Amino acid sequence: MNMMSIGWLLLFPLLWLWYLNHKKLQEITTLKIHESELQTKLTEIEKSYIEKLSLATETKEKMSEIFKGFSLEAMEKFHKKSQEDLSLKETALAKTIQPVKDGLEKLDHGMRQMEKERKG
Repeated sequence: MNMMSIGWLLLFPLLWLWYLNHKKLQEITTLKIHESELQTKLTEIEKSYIEKLSLATETKEKMSEIFKGFSLEAMEKFHKKSQEDLSLKETALAKTIQPVKDGLEKLDHGMRQMEKERKG
């Protein structure tokens, strides 16, 4: 074996190792680029999530205020209607009881009159 053959025998494994190393470096570079793209997408997704969460929170607060307004309005209407119903029922009851009251007053007056006549 001559020196040239020995040189090629030594050079070939070195070239092969350089090739493998170069290929791994390309893979690492590609993976870093992909990682950077994924990180950018993740950042965009997080930003979108935060915006949506903020919007949902605002919507919840607005809906809560609207519901409170509707509830208050409904309670006021219910209270007013209840007061009107109570007033009508009181009037009806007074009309129903009035003849009984008048009769009892006449009876009481008559009994007092009879008591006076008996004593007097």
